[in-house]
Amino acid sequence: MFALPWGKFQIIGTTDTDYTGDYDRVYADKADVEYIIAATNHAFPTTPITRADVLSTFAGLRPLIAQIGKSASKTSREHEIWTTPSGLVTIAGGKLTTYRSMAEELVDLVAKQLRDQFDIIAQVRA
Repeated sequence: MFALPWGKFQIIGTTDTDYTGDYDRVYADKADVEYIIAATNHAFPTTPITRADVLSTFAGLRPLIAQIGKSASKTSREHEIWTTPSGLVTIAGGKLTTYRSMAEELVDLVAKQLRDQFDIIAQVRA
């Protein structure tokens, strides 16, 4: 769980709910909201919140890397980066809280590949 200050508000999350619905219509359902409220009230018992305090919700799907024999809740949240033989660089997995370091790692890898392939540094210096 996390609670991030956002002006006079808090962004609180997250849940780890399996989703089998329409990928174009993902939403935080009542059970997700109730779970967040209960967990928040447990962590901060002197400042309880209710459903009336929830101004909006956000939901997304995490692109987990399948692990045979493991449920989604037991699957690693680590990310992986790989390059196909054609040169396509792909990143999958990870968590919302690590997106910046994931992006940095991906950009560093692509920059190195471009330097190695096209010797960009030598061309810039020329």
